[in-house]
Amino acid sequence: MQTIINVCILGLDLYESVASPRIHNQLLYHGAEASNVEEGHLPQGPLVAVSDRTRSALARRGHALIPTDFLGAVQAVAIDPETNEMIAVSDVRKQGKPAGF
Repeated sequence: MQTIINVCILGLDLYESVASPRIHNQLLYHGAEASNVEEGHLPQGPLVAVSDRTRSALARRGHALIPTDFLGAVQAVAIDPETNEMIAVSDVRKQGKPAGF
C-alpha cells in the first residue's frame, strides 16, 4: 500500500516508490502502540531508513518505534501514461531480482 501511495499520491517514480523505506504499525505491541520502522543496509551498501521527521511524528503520537532491518519486498509493474510503455521494478532489498533468478 505504501508503494501505491508513493506513486499515486506523492508522485514518486516507480523505482523510488519501491525502494522507499517502509513502516508497519503493530497496533498493539505488548499493550502499547508500536510501529516497526525500516532501518538497514542493503546488500549493495546504502542505508534504507525511515526519516527522522517521520520517526519524530510517530513518537509524538505515542508510538514505540521498533527498528526492523527488513519489512518485505515489492515487485511492481505500471504503465507510463505518457509513453504507454510498461515499467517493471524489482525491489532493491532483493538485489533487484525477482524470485528464482
